[in-house]
Amino acid sequence: MFDGVQPAPDTCVPHLVSAIVASAENLLQQQLKLLRAEWKTDLHIALKAGVLLVIGATLGLMGGVFFCSMLIRALAWAEPELPLWAC
Repeated sequence: MFDGVQPAPDTCVPHLVSAIVASAENLLQQQLKLLRAEWKTDLHIALKAGVLLVIGATLGLMGGVFFCSMLIRALAWAEPELPLWAC
């Protein structure tokens, strides 16, 4: 049953275990680099969305102020006997 074939010296268990550990470390480093790149991309997207949200909220607030001013002027036009401060 035994053919007398000796395994190659570099296929011993300690060498295989060290190769597995080195591969796992390499894989972990690659995963961390990918995670950092994804976080950076997500952060840029979130910042752009936040800037647009702030711009939209500012424009909405300004529109609300102008709308209220228009309502005051419309009431002053509809009821000329009221002073502007009362409208």
